[in-house]
Amino acid sequence: MIRLLVVEDNTEISKKLIPDLSKENIFEIVGLAQTTDEALNLCKKLLPDIVLLDLHLPGLITIHDLIKKLTNLANTKIVAYASNIKASQVHTFINSGISAYMDKSDSLILLKMSLVMVNQGKQNIYTPNLAKNILKLNQSDHLLLCEITKRGQIKKAAQRLNMELKDLQEKLAIICDKLEIFDKDNTINLEKLVKWAKNNGF
Repeated sequence: MIRLLVVEDNTEISKKLIPDLSKENIFEIVGLAQTTDEALNLCKKLLPDIVLLDLHLPGLITIHDLIKKLTNLANTKIVAYASNIKASQVHTFINSGISAYMDKSDSLILLKMSLVMVNQGKQNIYTPNLAKNILKLNQSDHLLLCEITKRGQIKKAAQRLNMELKDLQEKLAIICDKLEIFDKDNTINLEKLVKWAKNNGF
């Protein structure tokens, strides 16, 4: 059986989720934590195979610090389980050490499949609800998208980054290509890119 620690502060969700996961002889729910501090303490004590981790938690430890600490524990894998997370935040979590990211609107079957796959050593499993092509972006792309949503947008962003405007536009054109942000005639549209970045929390 897969030993699973559920970390969820919403009691309505945990009361439904835990019995649903326990129905079959696949998962053993070894504990429930409701804060980041409880999650770390229980994880150290129980050493679960997988931590099913809500990304909106109270506690003294930040969620990013918690993920770092949990990834250092032997054989413990993390499946992030959340909703209403902007694409920019998901991208950050993806690079922080989680094995999978699932949305709370995903079906229970999809969640179970993901947990089993992670237990088998699979990595980079993501909800179908993830913003299209977000996984194609690297850290440098992420930085540029954050810069172009600030006041002054592209021209000012070039100055802040100490880059020629033309060089920045070329890099942004590559990002447009990755995200498939084009006009109807397949030309790259930087205004659409800025709008996309703002809408997705960059």
